[in-house]
Amino acid sequence: MERRNLEKYDPVKPEDLRKRELFDLLADAQKKAELEKIMARAQMENCDSFHTLAAREDNQEKKEALLLAIKVSERVKELGGVAMVAGGYARDAVMAKLGMGRPSKDIDLEIYGVELAVLESELSNLGVVNKVGQSFGVLKIGELDIAIPRRDSKTGDGHRGFDVEGDPNMLMVDAARRRDFTINAMLLNPLTGEVIDYYGGVEDIKEKTIKIVDPKTFADDPLRVLRAAQFAGRFGFGIDLETVKICRDMSVEQLPKERVGEEWIKLLLKSDRPSIGLEAMRWLGVIEKLHPELAALVGVPQNPEYHPEGDVWNHVKIVLDTASEICRREGLDQVAAKTLMLAALCHDLGKPEKTTTDENGRIISHDHDDAGVEPTKSLLSNFNIPKDLITRVAALVKNHMKPLMTREVTDHGVRRLADKLSPATIKEAVLLTEADLMGLSRYPFLGPEILEKADELAIKESKPQSIISGKMLIELGLKPGPEMGQVLKKLFQLQLDGKFVDIEGGMRYAHLEKFITESLGKNIAPELLLNGEQLTKEDMVGYVEQRLLDEGTQDMGTLVMTMILMGKELPLILERNKKAILTAHKYGPIWFSHLDREFYETSWKSFYGQFEAGGDTTMAPLRKLTYDKQLDRGLELILRSDLESIDIYKKSLDTNPVESSGIFALYETDEYPFEFGMLSGFRIMIQFNPTKKRLSVSVLDENTDRVADIDREIRDLIPDLAEARKVGYLTMDYKTDGTSFNMADAREIYVKLSNHLRIN
Repeated sequence: MERRNLEKYDPVKPEDLRKRELFDLLADAQKKAELEKIMARAQMENCDSFHTLAAREDNQEKKEALLLAIKVSERVKELGGVAMVAGGYARDAVMAKLGMGRPSKDIDLEIYGVELAVLESELSNLGVVNKVGQSFGVLKIGELDIAIPRRDSKTGDGHRGFDVEGDPNMLMVDAARRRDFTINAMLLNPLTGEVIDYYGGVEDIKEKTIKIVDPKTFADDPLRVLRAAQFAGRFGFGIDLETVKICRDMSVEQLPKERVGEEWIKLLLKSDRPSIGLEAMRWLGVIEKLHPELAALVGVPQNPEYHPEGDVWNHVKIVLDTASEICRREGLDQVAAKTLMLAALCHDLGKPEKTTTDENGRIISHDHDDAGVEPTKSLLSNFNIPKDLITRVAALVKNHMKPLMTREVTDHGVRRLADKLSPATIKEAVLLTEADLMGLSRYPFLGPEILEKADELAIKESKPQSIISGKMLIELGLKPGPEMGQVLKKLFQLQLDGKFVDIEGGMRYAHLEKFITESLGKNIAPELLLNGEQLTKEDMVGYVEQRLLDEGTQDMGTLVMTMILMGKELPLILERNKKAILTAHKYGPIWFSHLDREFYETSWKSFYGQFEAGGDTTMAPLRKLTYDKQLDRGLELILRSDLESIDIYKKSLDTNPVESSGIFALYETDEYPFEFGMLSGFRIMIQFNPTKKRLSVSVLDENTDRVADIDREIRDLIPDLAEARKVGYLTMDYKTDGTSFNMADAREIYVKLSNHLRIN
């Protein structure tokens, strides 16, 4: 009965009869040889029956799906029809047979010879029958899709302009003709494993070629253009030249965003080498017609020292393939894999805008990470990606250089990175950076160390949570509103810096921030503030003492301390903490902020007078104090112990005057490195370490193009400096051994750059 049913919908054709007649004319030996060839080919190309597959399947869910398909097929056979497996499962089964992949888990049965209403009735005893697409002739039992053949009539433009009518009496050859590509037009008999291939799908799989079935109807559905590229990437196949030509002539501009996005996600997640699909999208005209953000990458040059692969387009292709390998290695779930692959696709979308050449002809792309955010949002919106995922991917694009530029892994650095990345995570950022490096080992990448530290801090896959809440501040006496919001923000930044790790520590800072918020700049007598109900004298003294002890143990760099030191309590604090203050001061300047002129003239001078009168010289290094009344907002007082440094500072101001909103400070001793910075603005900090023979230049400026400018300025002044050891967004280090570079040169650079980076 099986053969009779099949012959009705797969009838013998005249050419088959002629082949049979020619076969009958062969000698017996020739017949035997020909039969052996036919059987060998059938053995290679035909697949296992579902009975065989179910018997050896260990996965219970898959086994049940196979057994259900067998029951449906046998019931259809009893009704005089034929059930065939169509579409992706048949294709994947043939590919698996040829050693090119694994079978699909989704089984689609196409039923010939049985009306849809009869099917619905007869199959109801096998399970609940759902009408998921009755107008298209589709039923669903469990995970099994059951359909009758369809006839499509083109009625309008675009992907949806069709009338579809089910026809259970359609011939198999006609049903297969309406498929898009030959590899998808094969049918598989689930009861026997026989593969029916009218259009050469098996051969095209062997040749690894995507080829259309019917040129006359292919162009009716423009989504097929994207499917061609998706299958090319997914299977690593080439595309038939005639198919390419037809696809390039088709209009895809009216396709719904959701369908475009579906094909892109399949390409990115199901491809071992998604670069093949990306290039196919370009060949077929999809990139040019739909995605200007990606089209702009083609031909954008990169520095060959770091990117021997060529332009940005080639770079993105390699990064996609590397990211795909990482997804498999890490066993990422679909959401995590989708995030990483989309970020890999978008990470350099800012380079077309930001790529240029400097005066030395070097290709640079400063700030391309920031510039990539908007094109990322635009591209992913056209993929119909959910807004929360777009935000996540955009955060990765904006910060994708930060893990690479990390030179030291610290608690506060990793906390801040996690906060900047949110809602993306450190793990996602590190994996993206790994993909961006494309396996190259010449970059010093601390990704494993960053992940280890993030894991230790429990923020590898989440952002740090604020320890101090708004409710706690309300209980402290702050009123809800913008000011409290600013206090919460400030406290969170202190938490990220590791200033406190628990509620008790956080509330000490909360007391201080409450005082600043409510009192600073309001001309309230310090005595009243210290004796207020909400902020006791002990709170204030204890806070400042702790800051001195914490900061005074630093062993490098310029120490900048912003404190609230009021009225009569300052001498008490300083007297009790002379050692801590001196320890802190020898590493650089201490800033005492928010002091007013009256306090400076009275309490400060009185404090020194006490020590001098008693013959105590231990605080002598603190004697040199300057005050700039023009710095009205900051009220900074810079404490200096080295007279020569002050002279250099004054000389530099005379040579290159700056606006009063910023102030230069310079510090130098025999024991500690030369260093200077443009403080109260923090545009630049330069350090020269004679012992280590290193000049370090750090630019703290949103406009990171200035790094190259500064590099040129330095080389103009000191031509024999070696190439910068590392050039990042914010830091350049020069080795000075083998040169005549000295502190006088550092001062000259300082004076020159003070004019170049003037604060306006």
